[in-house]
Amino acid sequence: MGTYPSLLRILFQNRPGLKEQPGGDSVVMDNHKKYLESQGHFVDVNSNAQCDLTAYDIVHLFNLTLPALTDPFAQNAVKQTKPFVVTSLQEDFPLYINKCIVVMQLFQMYLQNGQKKDVWKKGMDFIAQSPPAPCELTTSPFAIEYADRLLTCGDTEAAFIKSRFPKAKCESVFFGSTIKDSSVGPELFREQFETSEFVLCVGRIEMRKNQLMLLKALEDDDITLVFADGGFSYQPGYVDMCKNFKRKGKTIFTGRLSGDMLISAFRAAAVHCLPSWYELPGLVTLEAARYGSRIVVSSWGAIGDYMKDTVTYCQPDSSESIRQAIFTATAKPNDTKQKELGSSFTWEKSGEHLVSVYQDVIRQYDALAMKIKAQSSTIDEPLNAVDFLQRVTNFVETQKSKDAFAYYDKYRPRFRHMQDLEKFDALILQLKSKTRL
Repeated sequence: MGTYPSLLRILFQNRPGLKEQPGGDSVVMDNHKKYLESQGHFVDVNSNAQCDLTAYDIVHLFNLTLPALTDPFAQNAVKQTKPFVVTSLQEDFPLYINKCIVVMQLFQMYLQNGQKKDVWKKGMDFIAQSPPAPCELTTSPFAIEYADRLLTCGDTEAAFIKSRFPKAKCESVFFGSTIKDSSVGPELFREQFETSEFVLCVGRIEMRKNQLMLLKALEDDDITLVFADGGFSYQPGYVDMCKNFKRKGKTIFTGRLSGDMLISAFRAAAVHCLPSWYELPGLVTLEAARYGSRIVVSSWGAIGDYMKDTVTYCQPDSSESIRQAIFTATAKPNDTKQKELGSSFTWEKSGEHLVSVYQDVIRQYDALAMKIKAQSSTIDEPLNAVDFLQRVTNFVETQKSKDAFAYYDKYRPRFRHMQDLEKFDALILQLKSKTRL
């Protein structure tokens, strides 16, 4: 795709409180930032929707599912005529949110009634006969419509966005996984936690990760179930429910593990199971594959774009499906193809693709800017403020929108103290939105 410009100045914009409340968006952002800076590019990070973008070549936003933040970021980029891309992280909320909530309520009832099997059966039968209505899609429509590129984690996410917004400019930039080279074996974990045959689930304990359904799936089995939970959750009530769930086999909550201990756990487990309601794509699954775990994963989400048919899929709304998948996977021999595939997704490859997207977007934007400059080169300078606003109005009325915002951007600083500029700012923002690449 070329090397122009060779070194970029990039602004990352994301939600405030990333360090205090890390999540998937912060993992992706931090790893891309690390790669870009290793290649000499300059990366700033902020959450200011009115910041001056003059110093940057491109703006990179994160997470369409926070429209109150992402749309103002996008509007600021459009207003300042700055190209922007968005790492979309767009989940199919209508598919699972309301069902997830209803099943959570059933689990509360199930535990309150002493885990009586008839309570569970009646509840699941009712849900099957009267499924909850889909919820509204939470997304950022302005950012989707006017982004120079929507960076999806795979083709599944892109197809979902295109199904709702056919004109969206999607490009799949696959995520990587954080891999640590280590020769540590399975014995370290087995000795520390005094267990040999076990099912492992790595991830923060929370409703969307669906650990309660995993507990229900193995409720009557002797096998040990290990949750490498990190020792922190934003949903302590859900953690309490998981810890109070009674089952025939032993359940272990490890808290935070060292890097070597986590690798040992992956290598010691009979199977790694992540039955989330939805994942984009579930980076821990890539790590599990890299370290040789047999894998069970939810079919709801984008992991199929990465692991293809090398893993065993389950339906997250069915404890029977999860249980069957676990014992199917346990009986399989270790798959070298799965390990190779999981290891092929790196942040270096993801970052290389990201840079090529930046360069392509900037190149297109520069071409448009040169065209606009050529069109406006013969336009006279305004005589005064009234003349300036009248010329802009004339361009709009004669449907010369590109001339309007080129002229406005060029001469606006002269009249920045005028109160009337605010309504023209809104007009120019609307015009720019309609004429973006």
